[in-house]
Amino acid sequence: MKSDSNPANIKTLLNKLDRQYKPDDPPASEPVTQLVIGMLQWQATRKQAEQAFSRLMNELVDINELRVSQDHELVQLIGSNYPLAEERIARLREALNEIFVREHGVAMQSIASKGKKEQRAYLDSLPAVPPYVAAQVMLLSFGGHALPIDARLIALLAEESIIDADATPSQAEGSLLRQVKAADALHAHTLLQAWADD
Repeated sequence: MKSDSNPANIKTLLNKLDRQYKPDDPPASEPVTQLVIGMLQWQATRKQAEQAFSRLMNELVDINELRVSQDHELVQLIGSNYPLAEERIARLREALNEIFVREHGVAMQSIASKGKKEQRAYLDSLPAVPPYVAAQVMLLSFGGHALPIDARLIALLAEESIIDADATPSQAEGSLLRQVKAADALHAHTLLQAWADD
């Protein structure tokens, strides 16, 4: 990991991106809906995720039906050419089934009133959920200090010498969070996502 001795790197990059992109903040969603959207957006673009989520919700009654559907049916709905389509659907269903086991439903009621550390620990403990998705739910649904980072962003940030190319998403997020204040995390996320999507 790059040390945090030069915190201007990420701030300089965010200032540059702020002049280049004017992304809208994503709409707030309840945590399980956000987990689905986040799983669709991981290693893909925001536009791809929004379109895939719309296709799923137009065909399915609700997220519980998504949970109990067959993988191949869901892959067909989002499109077999969707990035990592089969892996992403398998991960999504595994996470939703674990939430169902823990909560006896598809809602994260048990952590709604918990502290931010407990909420993030719960999200990080869900099987098959990438750090990007846990961070996105934490940031957008629980208002926590988080930055969703996937391999696409790691590659871009490494090109800017902000992090090492071999950093894990969790390492990259930790490094960036030491430099981006909680109040600025949502804006930073929208800028970094727009950059990765471009």
